[in-house]
Amino acid sequence: MEITNKKAWLLLSTDVLGWYGLDIIFDLAKSAWFDGIDLCMRKNFDARNAKYVKKLTGKYDIPVRCIQVSEHVTKTEMNQALDLCEVTGAKVLTINAPSYFSFWSYNFLVDNLASYQSHNADISFAIINPDDTSFFGLPLPKYRFRNIVEIIKKYKTNVGLNLSQINPDYLEGELLKKMEKFLPNIPVVYLADKGKLGAPYLLPGEWILKLPKILKKIKEQMYDGWISIKIVIDKHALTDLDKTLLILKKCVAYYQEHYEKVEVIPLVK
Repeated sequence: MEITNKKAWLLLSTDVLGWYGLDIIFDLAKSAWFDGIDLCMRKNFDARNAKYVKKLTGKYDIPVRCIQVSEHVTKTEMNQALDLCEVTGAKVLTINAPSYFSFWSYNFLVDNLASYQSHNADISFAIINPDDTSFFGLPLPKYRFRNIVEIIKKYKTNVGLNLSQINPDYLEGELLKKMEKFLPNIPVVYLADKGKLGAPYLLPGEWILKLPKILKKIKEQMYDGWISIKIVIDKHALTDLDKTLLILKKCVAYYQEHYEKVEVIPLVK
């Protein structure tokens, strides 16, 4: 059987650099050698201007592959996101899960997501899994999209797999064993590390998650979605563009070392 050479390309989530204007973000992404942009609408207000975003993709010759909407998503924001998909050619639309008390956004998604998916069959809608350690003792967990199984089975949609928001034991145990089953429902994997005390969105490779093992498993499965860098950069570093660029290049180097350069035997079905 012929093996298809599939690859997960690397994106930069623009919310990493939410303090910057979009022009600078595109410039940094290009300079750091990212393959594309994961455009987050919630922090960069110029990201909602479809014509401007299209102009930047041409100026920097870097494509937008994914559109992110906020945890407070409304009909207006969702329609703006779909306009961006049409203008940029992005085929993935990810939704940050509504915060615990965002009842309106939660109900909006529950009532309308199926219709959006039906009328935009060429777009892969995905809910980004929230922090699964934040539910202890909460009396009303139904107002959160709690875990990837619930998102796929109960809400009938895909998952933006946010690695640093998942319990490490589950991530490196059961989820890793079932990766083959879940990957068809995961159009984008958000790559970041996790601190010893649970702090998410840390620079890959410097903390507790066994990310090389996870990336190798993804490559073995010939995953052909996107890997998006989604980290928090210290404000002091953000005041220096050279330091910010260095951090982004470290992320790209980590992806190259632990994904691109890793030799695996693809698991042919």
